Amino acid sequence: MHWMLLLAGFAIASLTFVIWATKRRRTKIPALQKERLRSAWDAALELKSPAQRVLDAEKVCDAVLKALDYQGTFAEKLKQAAPRLHHAEELWIAHRLRNSIAHDVGIRVTEAQSLRALQAFAQIVHQFLS
Repeated sequence: MHWMLLLAGFAIASLTFVIWATKRRRTKIPALQKERLRSAWDAALELKSPAQRVLDAEKVCDAVLKALDYQGTFAEKLKQAAPRLHHAEELWIAHRLRNSIAHDVGIRVTEAQSLRALQAFAQIVHQFLS
């Protein structure tokens, strides 16, 4: 009888550990990966096209969130990370601009629109890569 209780306790502890391990998020990104992501961010900022800067900036932010173990599309990652982000609404506005660039025909992005989006995406870069 005692061995059954011991076995049940071990099974519960094991299950609890597995659930905890799959739910936890990484809080730090390894230094080498941070450096690569910073370089990609710098390259995105150097692009001539305002639209391309927005597209590439979101790609970098997506990679940052993925490095922190968030899963899914960028929108899904934003939803999951929202409690850790200071200005999530600005990120959603930037993401909607990115979607318009990617999916709408003939969209023109101004420097001002690009700058606003980049400032929003920079939140993720500075918060998690600093």
